[in-house]
Amino acid sequence: MAENSKLKLLYILDIMKKTDEFHPINSTQIAAKLERYGIQAERKSIGRDLACLEDAGYSIIKCSDHNKGWYMTDQTFEDYELKILCDAVGAAPFLTDRDTRDLVQKVRGLATAEGEKLIAAATYLDASIKTDDRSNKIKIDTVTRAIKAKKKITFQYYEMGPGNQRRLRRDGHIYCVSPYYLVLYENQYYLICNSDTNDGLTHFRLEMLKDVTVTEDAARNPEAIPVHGGNFDLGAYLRRSQNMWGGEEKVQVKLRCDNYIRDVIRMRFGKHVMMIDDGDSHFTVNVEVSDNTGLYQWLAEQGTRLTIVSPQSVRENYIRYLQDIFSLYQ
Repeated sequence: MAENSKLKLLYILDIMKKTDEFHPINSTQIAAKLERYGIQAERKSIGRDLACLEDAGYSIIKCSDHNKGWYMTDQTFEDYELKILCDAVGAAPFLTDRDTRDLVQKVRGLATAEGEKLIAAATYLDASIKTDDRSNKIKIDTVTRAIKAKKKITFQYYEMGPGNQRRLRRDGHIYCVSPYYLVLYENQYYLICNSDTNDGLTHFRLEMLKDVTVTEDAARNPEAIPVHGGNFDLGAYLRRSQNMWGGEEKVQVKLRCDNYIRDVIRMRFGKHVMMIDDGDSHFTVNVEVSDNTGLYQWLAEQGTRLTIVSPQSVRENYIRYLQDIFSLYQ
């Protein structure tokens, strides 16, 4: 009987988590839900259980109209917060369609009863963008555990070959790296790390990792990487690495931009980047980037709304990049 009473209290708590001020529940309705769990409950005992939960710190509110019953106000998440989480899961191409739907269902289960309906009605899941690789969730778990334990990891790395088929890069070379962060960039996870073969930072796309293994060797202290002078700044690294192209050559670039892309610059280089007005329709900005193909790709995306002012070497490299593209159409 005592065990049954404990279960009853837990079930009532779960039932109340599905309520809000617009959707209260009365003792008759609670009793009906308890019957589904094989628990018989009198209305008075339900009132005592709710009072017990309130004494325990839960915010149980009784409606002014006693016939409507009670509702809870301290749910862990608001419905709109769970909607955001579901959308993020839905947009993740590194999850399979099945894993996506399972995870969205778990997140929806944290909402109120009405919230579950709202999220289900307003959340779109596109199976066509989802991977077929079910091992990605295991890779995420393995890499994050290695980062926490400050241990090196080994893996092989895929690249796309003819026929849109994966093949192992460098004939199946085994990479050994010190992992520091697993970051989400444009809906893909990237491992930010230091390879045993160099003194800089590099990154790998999580989906392309194969056979990730945690070693017993301690990871290298990121502040010991010489090229970073003891100042490991992940944000600066990500801002330099346009489109997640590698390259450690840092360069200060001055850009003249159309006002139309102010938000683009802010989102790319951070909200504290200094933009100086240059007339009514343009501004200039100085940013630190890596001089590589990823930078040129990003510049080309901005079209005529952006011009490289300096240095001349980057201007010339970008002109060659555009000329190579133009030559394909001649």
